[in-house]
Amino acid sequence: LFHIRNPNVAPFSLLQTKLKQFGYQFTVESYDHWHQGLVNSLQKKEDTSILQILPALDQLNDTSATSKAIYDCKLTCRLLSSLSITCPSVADLLDRYIDYFIKTNYLPKTQLTKTKEDDLI
Repeated sequence: LFHIRNPNVAPFSLLQTKLKQFGYQFTVESYDHWHQGLVNSLQKKEDTSILQILPALDQLNDTSATSKAIYDCKLTCRLLSSLSITCPSVADLLDRYIDYFIKTNYLPKTQLTKTKEDDLI
């Protein structure tokens, strides 16, 4: 469940920071500017299926509390706590997800990630 709705909210800027730590080069933008660019880009293509998840991406918006959906996961947290299961931090999950996306070639390797691979060989 915590990969869908983590009780520890993280800002869009954390995602940008994590991607930069993995060596991705891009211009840091506000969430609103990035979101509008994504919508504009997707509307020019035939496959606009990602548009359906844009409301979920709105939870990454640092500035707009009104656009964020609120999910109550207190009962889930309480149940998991009774089983000694804790929710990992969003920062830890982002590291894992980005690393997995690179390993599965969903995201391209960067010079930094190639260097890390070479160190392991």
